[in-house]
Amino acid sequence: MTIRRSIQSCTLAIVAGSAMFFNGCSDTTTSTTSGPVTPKTGSSYTYSQHYKDSTNTGVTENDSTIVATVISSGLTYQGKDNVITLHDGNGADTLRYVMEANGDVSVYRANFTANVSVAPISFVNPTPWMTLPFGSKKTGVALFTAYDTINVKGTNIPLVIVGTGDYIGTETLVDGTGKKIASGNKAKLTITVTGSYLGANISVVVGQTYSFDPTIGGYFASVGTFNLPPVSFFGTTIIQGDQSTKTRVLANFSLIK
Repeated sequence: MTIRRSIQSCTLAIVAGSAMFFNGCSDTTTSTTSGPVTPKTGSSYTYSQHYKDSTNTGVTENDSTIVATVISSGLTYQGKDNVITLHDGNGADTLRYVMEANGDVSVYRANFTANVSVAPISFVNPTPWMTLPFGSKKTGVALFTAYDTINVKGTNIPLVIVGTGDYIGTETLVDGTGKKIASGNKAKLTITVTGSYLGANISVVVGQTYSFDPTIGGYFASVGTFNLPPVSFFGTTIIQGDQSTKTRVLANFSLIK
């Protein structure tokens, strides 16, 4: 699959990053190396983000620019070596990951929260380091199984939460002229939450897809999805449905090797 960016967007990305050449950084909008690169502290990735929220009350859409900055790399964290720690522009989100020798990427996530209208589903991940099969190209990889409860109208409903990883294929990011910006394999983390209330089934599916280019040491596209169909009992909606999609595409990056 090819992601195509406009010539205008690419030009703006080059201009925005040009000042970084004077800071001793390797700054570019195009991957220029052939092997994996571990980004050092100060490396940054700028993404164009599009968020869409579709609920029973309507549809809202929002475009923004997100700058993710490497705050550390090559360190040990929770039993893993060579960990890269990435902060979003506002510092609210932290992504820790390791590029494995076989091309897989292990991502650390200790807790998960799904915003369900009646009550949030929040649980501790029993296997915080999750290895996504970018290099091994496996499908149906069992990552974890967890258990939680959600309270609906005073009733505690047991939930089963399953995480799986899947290799999807390859993807390339190009500008409006067809020039390659980044390319690599694509993998997906899927979290499925299931339960039952008074005979009505509850099903929440959360997905996070990454397209990863080891030559720039990070991901160049991601899609996060949340899907909760409405839950009804004898014609009465007891849980409102909710859907959202968050897409990020790399605009430019400043890589310190």
